[in-house]
Amino acid sequence: MYGHIRFFEHFTKQYITNFFKFADYIELNDNVLSLLFERLDIKTAEEFFEMLDLEFLVITKGKKGAEFLYRENGNIISISKEPNVIINSVDTSGAGDAFFSTLLKEYAYTKTINKNFIDKAFSLANQASRNILMQFGSRKV
Repeated sequence: MYGHIRFFEHFTKQYITNFFKFADYIELNDNVLSLLFERLDIKTAEEFFEMLDLEFLVITKGKKGAEFLYRENGNIISISKEPNVIINSVDTSGAGDAFFSTLLKEYAYTKTINKNFIDKAFSLANQASRNILMQFGSRKV
């Protein structure tokens, strides 16, 4: 999912809902989500999740970790996770991509989203993004 805040800034509610129409899994940072709340006239991540009928929503919050929303027995479950280790980042380029791609890789192996999945996948995704944050540029040359 494209997470740059300027991408959504001029789009209508109808355009945005059509844009996300076929998505099951979305990752956004908290700044983009705030803009979407304004554009879609909603107040919570749960409303956004329900409006788009998602299976999995990840809201990244930088050093504050991430929030995960998923469905379990018809209910929307929200789990917030904070990193165990905070580092001084050299460059944030690619950190969100590393985070979400690691989550998707773990999902491809398990095919299940639950608390155990969130705990394990967050730990691995956090490590992957931390590795990116400690170097200049999104990959080693």
